Amino acid sequence: MIHAVVIDDEPACRELLSMMIRRQFPEIEIVGTGCNVSSAIEVIRNENPDLIFLDINLGDGDGFQVLMEFKNLKAVLIIITAYDEFAVRAIQFSAIDYILKPVSEVELKAGVARAINKIGQDQSTEVGAFVSNMNRRKSGDRKIVLRTADSIYVASIDTIVRCESDYSYTTFYISTGEKILISKRLKEVEELLDGSGFVRIHQSHLVNLNFVERFKKKEGGVLILTDGSIIPVSPNRRQILIDDLTGMQRK
Repeated sequence: MIHAVVIDDEPACRELLSMMIRRQFPEIEIVGTGCNVSSAIEVIRNENPDLIFLDINLGDGDGFQVLMEFKNLKAVLIIITAYDEFAVRAIQFSAIDYILKPVSEVELKAGVARAINKIGQDQSTEVGAFVSNMNRRKSGDRKIVLRTADSIYVASIDTIVRCESDYSYTTFYISTGEKILISKRLKEVEELLDGSGFVRIHQSHLVNLNFVERFKKKEGGVLILTDGSIIPVSPNRRQILIDDLTGMQRK
């Protein structure tokens, strides 16, 4: 059996979620519940669950305060939250599974299925990145978790120079010179980094505007980056790039 705990400050939500889990996943046993930060910490310590369903907004604080108490969390985490753009983005950057309220059975089934496949793997990197991102709500300097075939990287978003696609894979080029290849399409990466200063200038290229050195309009248009990269600009994305660069100049 897979042991799970459900943390939510609303009794009706705890009961509904527990019922849905039992109905869809008979192999999961709900061994405890919590309604606030203190009870969540207690039930996790006492039960040592395989799976944690954690609401981000608790009556006496935030779910990430619970996570700060566990430096090496072994359980797989699923965040349950009402829509909050910052919190959702922090979760996505940290590669943690989440389900938005009100919880639908379809999303729950997909999220739990992914989580079950992670049981037994070390989740401390992802959880640490999530706590870090939530603590940087005001200061910025957000981190992103990048999973490769054999490693898990945590990179500051501000250090990502550009991303280049190769069908179902994307290579992240870091300002240190490091290259990180992950199994995601560029469209997924573009959506994840939306609002973080990146612009899609070509079907295969996403660039961080903070690393732009100059834009050469001749020869169809190419972008020269501070690391020496020369990236082609698609004609249909040329004006978008110019508008974004002009907007940066005005700030």
